[in-house]
Amino acid sequence: MSVWVVFTVAIFFLERHASGTDIHNPWQSAYWTASQMSTIGTNYANPIRWQAHVLDLALKVYAVIIVGTLAGAVGAFFLHPRKEEPA
Repeated sequence: MSVWVVFTVAIFFLERHASGTDIHNPWQSAYWTASQMSTIGTNYANPIRWQAHVLDLALKVYAVIIVGTLAGAVGAFFLHPRKEEPA
């Protein structure tokens, strides 16, 4: 949650006055950040400023790591072999 808040605020302050951006208020920034973190993307344009591009890349890497870790944990749970009790 704290990562989401930090990236939401950072993207908002970097993109709010950029020409050609789709992020003009905190709600749009929060929506964009949440959609990037869920790795599904959004119909908003990519960030305009180079600093926001760096944050976007960092957020995408973070999201892939988190989603991959959660998927691996769930997969490992179901692949764990059971020990059979002797009859």
